[in-house]
Amino acid sequence: MPFTPTRARHAATKSFAVAAGILVCVCAVAAPVAAAPSTPNLIPPRAHVLEVIDGDTLLVRYSGAREKFVVDIVGIDAPEGEECWAAQSAQFAADTLTGRNIGLAPEKSLPDAEPTGAVLRHVLLDNDMDGDYALTAARQGAARAHTADEMGLGRQLVAAEEDARNGHRGLWTCDGSAPVAAPRSDPGPRPAP
Repeated sequence: MPFTPTRARHAATKSFAVAAGILVCVCAVAAPVAAAPSTPNLIPPRAHVLEVIDGDTLLVRYSGAREKFVVDIVGIDAPEGEECWAAQSAQFAADTLTGRNIGLAPEKSLPDAEPTGAVLRHVLLDNDMDGDYALTAARQGAARAHTADEMGLGRQLVAAEEDARNGHRGLWTCDGSAPVAAPRSDPGPRPAP
């Protein structure tokens, strides 16, 4: 059988593939892959809420993991410290989220984490009318909408805040008088951790 240009290309391609395979094997032995660093981009999508730090900040851990990390909830700004309705906002978040398994989703229009190291995530709730904790909190007046036009839930968050403001719920009762108690949430059944 004569050696044609097509056979020559095939032989060269086969030799290149074998050489590349050998190079990959040599590199893998010479420089083993290090364990992936713990970065926000590698965080799995589900977590267990251990503690509510304030109305828009959580301490969470993934199932079976030891490492804890802080999540800043995307889409809301809750009152803090001595601000009117800060304690009620934190209590609403604690009643709704503590001990619950949640979903965590990044917001593509925001950085992955704050300079403090807290990851920025949407907090997704199963068996919840809104599906996103930020919408629930804004609708109940437990937090203000904190959004940008490019954010996926931006319009819904603004509408939820407006609904709470018009209904004088939560922090929208802060007019110098004594703030009202936080609304009780119904988080549904909570499985054992």
